[in-house]
Amino acid sequence: MDDSQVETWLHELDTEDEDVIESEDDEVEPEPNLQALVRESELQENEEERSSESDELSDSDNVPLSQLAPGRRGSVYKSTNGTIWHKDIPSVTRTRTQNIRLRPPGPKGNAARSAKDPLSCFELFFTQDILEILVRCTNIYLDKIKENFQRNRDAKPTDIVEMRAFLGLLYIMGVSRSGRRNIKDFWDNSQGTGLEIVYATMSINRFRILIRALRFDDITDRETRRKLDKMAPIREVVELVTKNCRNNYVPSDYLTLDEQLVGFRGRCGFIKYIPNKPDKFGIKIFMVVDTKFPYVYNFEIYVGAQPEGPFLKSIKVNDVVHRVLDPLYDLGCNVSMDNYFTNHS
Repeated sequence: MDDSQVETWLHELDTEDEDVIESEDDEVEPEPNLQALVRESELQENEEERSSESDELSDSDNVPLSQLAPGRRGSVYKSTNGTIWHKDIPSVTRTRTQNIRLRPPGPKGNAARSAKDPLSCFELFFTQDILEILVRCTNIYLDKIKENFQRNRDAKPTDIVEMRAFLGLLYIMGVSRSGRRNIKDFWDNSQGTGLEIVYATMSINRFRILIRALRFDDITDRETRRKLDKMAPIREVVELVTKNCRNNYVPSDYLTLDEQLVGFRGRCGFIKYIPNKPDKFGIKIFMVVDTKFPYVYNFEIYVGAQPEGPFLKSIKVNDVVHRVLDPLYDLGCNVSMDNYFTNHS
C-alpha cells in the first residue's frame, strides 16, 4: 500500500461524510421559536377563561337577585329618605280595620244595579233635573234669538223629549267619530254616508239651531255670576254630573289620579295650552279613575286663579289632590299617581 492509495481512501471518506451531513440538513426541521410557543399557549388559556366566564354568566341569568347579591345583612332595605323596604314578604297578620272593605266594588243603589242597557246607564248621569236645566236655559236663549229667523217656528221652544233626542244624536255622532266629518254627511243619504236614525229623528236645520242655542245656565244673570266664577256657564251642570258619578258607584281597591286635556278651541276663559299633549289646546281636568273598571269616580276642572269670592280655591297641586280624593277617605282605597302629584310644598 503506497501513499497515493491511502490518500485516495481518505479523500473518499471525506466525501461520504459531506454527503451525509447535507442529507441530514435537508431532513431536519428548524428549531421552533420558544417565545412564540409561550405566547400561543397564553392566548389559548385566556380564550378558555373567557369562554368559561361567559358560560357562568349565561347560567346565572335565571338565578334570583337575592342569591347573586353577596353579603346580605338584615331583612330590610333602607332608602335615603328613611323609608324601610322589607326583603321578604311579611307573614300573614290581621288586616287593619281601615283596610277592610265592607262593600264590594260595583254599581251603587237600586237604580244603578238595575241598569242593564245603555239608555238606563245614561240616565244615571244625565238625570231629569239636568235635562230640565238644559231645556229651561236653552229656551231662554231661543227666545232671545227668534227675531233673527224669518219663521218663528224655526226657533220654537224645545222640551224634554226633543232634548233627549238631541243628546242621543250627539252621542251617536261621537261614537261614529264625527270630529273630522261634516255634519251634512249624517243627513246625506244620496251617497250612503247618512245614518237613518239621525235624519229620522230631526232635520239638519233644527239640529243646527239646537246646537247653537244649547245653554247650561241662565244667560240673563251670567255676567254677574262670572265676576265671581270663571266656570259660571257650566258650574251647576258639572257639579250635578260629578255628584252622580260618585253616587252611582262603589270604587274598587285601586284607583289612579291623573290629568286629561279635553281638546277644545272655542270661547272659554280657562283654555289650557299643553304642548306635549295630542290636542295641545283644551280644558284640563283632574280625574280619579278606577283601575279595575273604566270608570271616572271624581273629577275637577282646572279654571286657574279665580276672583275673590266663594269659588276661590287653591290651585296648588297638593290642595287639588286633597280635594279630589276627599270622597275616598275612610274607604280603604289605594290611589296611584305620578311624581307631578306627589310634590309637597
